[in-house]
Amino acid sequence: MGSGSVSYLLTGASPNRVFTMQWLNTRWDYIAATPGISFQVKLYETSNRVQFVYRQEAGAIGMDATGFGASIGIAGIATGSGQYLSLNNSGTSPTASSTVDTLNISTKPANGQTYTFAPAVVASGVSVSGRVSTNDGRGLNNAFVTLTDPQGATRIVRTSTFGYFNFDEVEVGQTYVVSITSKRFQFTPQVVAVTDEITELNFVAQ
Repeated sequence: MGSGSVSYLLTGASPNRVFTMQWLNTRWDYIAATPGISFQVKLYETSNRVQFVYRQEAGAIGMDATGFGASIGIAGIATGSGQYLSLNNSGTSPTASSTVDTLNISTKPANGQTYTFAPAVVASGVSVSGRVSTNDGRGLNNAFVTLTDPQGATRIVRTSTFGYFNFDEVEVGQTYVVSITSKRFQFTPQVVAVTDEITELNFVAQ
């Protein structure tokens, strides 16, 4: 029997707790005679960060002739490309890949070396609203307002009795084309860069 052990600890208070799983004195490769590495995996509540922290042990790497060694990364429930993030080495600034799974790392991370995996930041949605009116200021009812994103996808709403319209959950950080369709009037489309909520995107008939 070896000297390795696995333990866990929950610290902090909700909603900012940290669950730490520790592997102490583990072998790098299955043929290694003695422990070569210890590490912790920390799971952060709310932020959903995953963090790996390493400590070197005295044992040799002990890789077999096939060349397989260690991997460092995280994976989802599904398998295959796009379902994981794999680091390409154990240095201070490795590259993470979702298409290349590195399985032959043969260098121990430095003592205290930490790798952090953080969720991608998804831009929040905002509302884009305004008014469509005739050239004498009257609100135009039942005009079609089209919002077109950079990929060509469109959303269409109708104006209200007084010419108002609103799009909910519009992704920020994108540039859109907003156009008006009416049987009786012509309108010039507008190009809008959405960085925050827009409340006065107004159109006046030509």
